[in-house]
Amino acid sequence: MARIIVPVLSLKKFYMVCTATNIDAITKRLGISERTLRKYLKFRDFLFGGTINVSNYEEFLEILRDKIFEKIIPWEALKESLNENAPANFLTIKRIIEKNGNEISFSSAKALFSLLKQAGIISIVPMLRLVSSNVDLVHHFILTKGVVSVGEIMEKFARKTWVIQAIFELFRSGRVIIKGLDVPKEVVEKYEWYNIPVEVVQGCKSINIYVDRSTGEKRAEIVLDPRWKVILNENP
Repeated sequence: MARIIVPVLSLKKFYMVCTATNIDAITKRLGISERTLRKYLKFRDFLFGGTINVSNYEEFLEILRDKIFEKIIPWEALKESLNENAPANFLTIKRIIEKNGNEISFSSAKALFSLLKQAGIISIVPMLRLVSSNVDLVHHFILTKGVVSVGEIMEKFARKTWVIQAIFELFRSGRVIIKGLDVPKEVVEKYEWYNIPVEVVQGCKSINIYVDRSTGEKRAEIVLDPRWKVILNENP
């Protein structure tokens, strides 16, 4: 199993680095840091094995596409997944890589997603979707991201109170994973996210204990941390 590492690239600058015979001169011309240059060179060597000789940018793109299919993501695997109407986000790309036996981090998957678009391998076509509920509305927003923080979701929908309910409904139905939540899913399925008996969430950190004014009993509610990540579930 190989680990795929893809840096954030400006494709035009990467082209100049890949074809440069004098790296020092091209570094000054492009105005990139030594650290960025090292990443570009490492990725160049991974794809091409060193400097390449091409006549123009279009020829470079053709070779680049071939090398991406050869060394990173097979054409047939990409085609098969996209024909299944997979969500247009970097998480889809990450899962294709992993299904083909390799590893890739979130950051590299994001960089690869950008590279695939820059290289003309994929394009994002807006689709009309019927939204029948607030849950669908939040779900469709998450679909465009793949992974998004709770804070971003709340900000997107102006921190409306129904957003919390929608996030938990998506979690209960298995459509998303909430990374950071330590309350068992079965508790959320039974009690939702509030008015939970304290004894069933003993030891959980992602809760707030309060006193029910009508009964005088201590109850618990789940508190979503804005930094937590909401991730599309591969097998909802």
